[in-house]
Amino acid sequence: MLKFFPNYIRFLAPMVLIVAQLVVAQLVAAQSAQALTITGTVIGPDETPLADARVWAVQNRLPVAATADADGRFAFEGIAVGAVDFVAHAEGYALGGLSVRAVGDADIELRLAEPEVLPIRVTTTGFEPIAGARLLSATINSAFRVAVDDLLELGFPSLRSDDDGNLDIPWLPAGGFAQLEVGHLRYARAYVPYLSTAQDRQTVVLRHGLAVGGRVVSPDGEPVDGARVSIFSQTGSGPLEVAQPVTAPDGFYTARVREGDYFVVARHPEHAGPPPMPLSVGGYDDIRVELIQMLPRAAVQGRVHFDDDTPAAAVRVAFLAHETVYSDAITDIDGRFTLDASPEPGVVQVIPPPGYYLPEGPMAEVAPKPGSPVETPPFELAPLPSIRGTVIGLDGEPVPHAILSTYDLPKPLHAVADAAGEFAIALDFAPELNRLAFRVEHPTLFERTLYEADIAERDPREVRLERYAPDMAVLREGWEPPNNLEGLVGRVAPPLAVVDWYNTAPIARADLRGKVVVLTFWGGFATTGATPDRIAEMRALHAAMPPENVVFIALHDSASLPEDVAYYVGEYNIGFPVAQDIEDGDTFSAYGITVIPQTILIGRDGTVRHYDVEGRLPELIKVLGR
Repeated sequence: MLKFFPNYIRFLAPMVLIVAQLVVAQLVAAQSAQALTITGTVIGPDETPLADARVWAVQNRLPVAATADADGRFAFEGIAVGAVDFVAHAEGYALGGLSVRAVGDADIELRLAEPEVLPIRVTTTGFEPIAGARLLSATINSAFRVAVDDLLELGFPSLRSDDDGNLDIPWLPAGGFAQLEVGHLRYARAYVPYLSTAQDRQTVVLRHGLAVGGRVVSPDGEPVDGARVSIFSQTGSGPLEVAQPVTAPDGFYTARVREGDYFVVARHPEHAGPPPMPLSVGGYDDIRVELIQMLPRAAVQGRVHFDDDTPAAAVRVAFLAHETVYSDAITDIDGRFTLDASPEPGVVQVIPPPGYYLPEGPMAEVAPKPGSPVETPPFELAPLPSIRGTVIGLDGEPVPHAILSTYDLPKPLHAVADAAGEFAIALDFAPELNRLAFRVEHPTLFERTLYEADIAERDPREVRLERYAPDMAVLREGWEPPNNLEGLVGRVAPPLAVVDWYNTAPIARADLRGKVVVLTFWGGFATTGATPDRIAEMRALHAAMPPENVVFIALHDSASLPEDVAYYVGEYNIGFPVAQDIEDGDTFSAYGITVIPQTILIGRDGTVRHYDVEGRLPELIKVLGR
């Protein structure tokens, strides 16, 4: 059974949207119908409008273009409710843009900054240069996506590597960063999660790719032109799209992927897609996928509103069948939505916005049929309540500063009880089935418990702790820490070679004697994945554990500018000491850190004790404290 998880900001539910991955940077809201008009202005770094700037809009891989007038103004008509990527460029400036969810007519600003080159070198796994590699897409400063491959036909510049494999991307904002997709006809495409203009030329490695392909036909067997075929691999954090070819007029498509197991999904606005098709790629022979036959298109409609009956705009809704997301949409300004659906029984799921949940549940069963759309019952959103209670220890007394952590959510929550053992957790998103599972831990004793909370329950809870035996293993069977640091365990911890300290005066090795040191290697540019979760856990433990016994230090990598690290410290709301590695990354190298985040526990005698800390960091700190 496939279980999918989403990949956009604060969208937490047991599913994934099988669409192009988007960065949501701004919510566009105004009064409108389904066909929207988006106007805007292109503005330069000196706040003046930029005449003749080129502007592109991409929705569902269909690009349109406009040219700004003498006042920097542009307009796009016929935009559908949903996700749109806007990109602007003018000669001598960096790209500007917004990736938005449009629910109504709106006026936006696209700001262009001074440009800076992002240099990369594309090579094989043997570090031989690859000529002719193309930039397929770039997500810039986590704010907007540039679908280069889709924009080429409308005049966007094509960027290819030269004979030495060098590829210079000339239009990043100064001091900016990007996630890149790089491809070549002979290789599988590569996804690079982070590159900064502050770095020297970085190497992007393309691996051998096998050609896969197939044909998409309509329900009556005719070829389908322009169908989006998404090829996904299954990862620990959910599906990862590795290729998205578009069918030619004869319905055929091709792509290159690495060896492995995949599944294939086809989408087209005039047809419903069949369930995901498994694909196994191996050996050295090219493979053709079986024929993909689309299904007759059906539709589902409905309305989402708040508990005072006002419409809820820009709420994410999806249609699922066979545990597959067939389509997704957002509600318009009237709270209405329309979903493409397969002609078979399925489920409509509403993903509540931050701060709300659906008391009657987020799902409704439907049986779509070709022809007239099926109407669902209305979905009502209510404000999320706080989960309140008191933590009681084995002695029957409240536990000051008890640590609470969820353990059943894709993005965990951490909280600390007050001096009276009382806690109040204000949720900003609704968990699956409106229930939360927590681990509650004593900050100094080996006492904890697991409990489930129904978020609709208004009365305070009383959470009683039980004694437990800590896990003393250096490495737990079946677990793989991000870095193999086994050679460090039992040795004196290498010194910290840093250029700057934040939130503290410089800390010397002598200052750490007799204390447990919780040292986390991180980078503030990693705004998704495990890094924000680890920093949130560190914040909670720092607030709960006695400072005379434990020192928390976050060591930032050396690639960022000092002012950027200072910004990250504030953005992550870090109150404990932060240091930045010296320019050559000597501390990261001395500890053998290649993947972040990585937390290392150093005992009171200055030796490295643990680096396999996932799910048991509080108990290991308490063990070393004794």
